[in-house]
Amino acid sequence: MEIQDGAKAKLKKIGAENLSNEELVRAFLDSFGQSQKINQLTNHFWDTIGDIAGYGLLSQNEKRKIFKNLPDATVALEAGIELGRRIQKQPIHLLGKVLGSAQLGQMMVSRFQKEPQEHLLVLCLDTKNQIKREIVVF
Repeated sequence: MEIQDGAKAKLKKIGAENLSNEELVRAFLDSFGQSQKINQLTNHFWDTIGDIAGYGLLSQNEKRKIFKNLPDATVALEAGIELGRRIQKQPIHLLGKVLGSAQLGQMMVSRFQKEPQEHLLVLCLDTKNQIKREIVVF
């Protein structure tokens, strides 16, 4: 699906993580319902900042000028960026600590012993053997 065919639709179909920076900006702008101006606004955005990292270097006044015809877009984009920062900084709550493979084996036996089918489980640990994430693969 091309960018021009609707980045917003593509985002819904395959997820934000699978879109390019250009498609993400286009999908963001498309949510303001001014599709006739999307190409112009998107081009202006990239011409102004050059690279996605350039946006963070702009002053608040410069950011407002990018979407001067859509003031709510600046506010929404700033809110989205701040949410992303906070998600990134949010500590991961620990699910437990692994002291050794024997202890882990006992935990898994007691947890899955009555299940009628095998489970394939991935435990993501940090360098201190603290369980950060648990994923049931199968």
